[in-house]
Amino acid sequence: MTSAQRPPEVSPAPVSPAPVSSAPVSSLPADAAEVWTRALVGTSYVSLNVAEITLLLRELVGQLERVVGSTPFDPTAAQSVGASLVDAHFTQPRSLARTVAVLLGLSGRLGPSDAQLVARWQRVVAAVAEGYAGALRDHVLSEQQEMLDAALTAREQAEVALWASERRLEQTKDDFIATVSHELRTPLTPIKGYLQILLARGDSVDGDQRADIYRVMLSQADLVQHLLDDLLAAASGIGKSQFSIILEEADVARILKEAIAARDPMTTRSFEWMGDDDVGMAVCDPGRLRQVVGNLLRNADLYALEGSPVHVSAHGEDRSVEIVVRDLGPGIPPELAETVFEPFRRLERGPTPGTGLGLHIARRLVEGMGGRIWLGNEGPGASFHLTLSRP
Repeated sequence: MTSAQRPPEVSPAPVSPAPVSSAPVSSLPADAAEVWTRALVGTSYVSLNVAEITLLLRELVGQLERVVGSTPFDPTAAQSVGASLVDAHFTQPRSLARTVAVLLGLSGRLGPSDAQLVARWQRVVAAVAEGYAGALRDHVLSEQQEMLDAALTAREQAEVALWASERRLEQTKDDFIATVSHELRTPLTPIKGYLQILLARGDSVDGDQRADIYRVMLSQADLVQHLLDDLLAAASGIGKSQFSIILEEADVARILKEAIAARDPMTTRSFEWMGDDDVGMAVCDPGRLRQVVGNLLRNADLYALEGSPVHVSAHGEDRSVEIVVRDLGPGIPPELAETVFEPFRRLERGPTPGTGLGLHIARRLVEGMGGRIWLGNEGPGASFHLTLSRP
């Protein structure tokens, strides 16, 4: 056969390539979030109700749908789903176990049987578990660090509190010793004054006067003994030393007159008893009451106008006795009525001696005897009132 007789060659028809699977799934089963919810109820350390859990898991199901249908496959988005569970406090071991079981159980419900789709879904579940494990590890480490920081902070605070407590203890002791040391001057002043009188006048002091002087000196010596006992108690290591007080029924007028008689004999100021001699009995520590009134008299002598008298009075009621010590000095402003009773607080009154402890001591003693002391608002001058209970 000649070439002219050959049949024409026919080009073969093009063959279309086989289609590549692109994980043809548009959504997970409609009840996926509900199934997942039932599995996770009760596995969160936060009290989430069923509706809140379902709302969260529906959002996570949506994220998984986008992950399984994406090309190329990105495990990061699936890992964030696992981390979201930890953020929602699903941190019990069974939370992860039930999540993996539920998600793997969905592989048979993704659509037409496709080995590639199932393999991709398994990779998604593995990424979820990986993200959960990583987030849980970070969560545990963070909580451990927070606990460590809290423990260190508590330790530092405890050390600061201990230091402050020790400082307060030392300050209390120092203040108390300073207080008692200051008060020692009150009884020693009349003792010293009367001794000077006895030395200067000698035999010119008759027997009755000498007996009165000895009685005053003996009373003040007893007060010194009280104060020394307080000082020894403070030095013995007691954290909050208190003045010793022994309560009894005592004649108020007699005690006040003794306090007036025990004033500094070298002073030229007159101290006048203006009270009722029959004021009666009160519950007190007689020595401590003399100490309080003596302190008030000493303050009045220091601050009252030169030549003016100091008045001491007392009147009784059914349940109490009220004592008033009043001077005719410049007085104390009402806004400082409480300040004057604070320790180491003094008004600016020039070179007048003192440490600001006298009124603080007076208040402690009066309150120790069950009474009350305050600054009155009547003028002129300053008037201090104190009350004691009847027997």
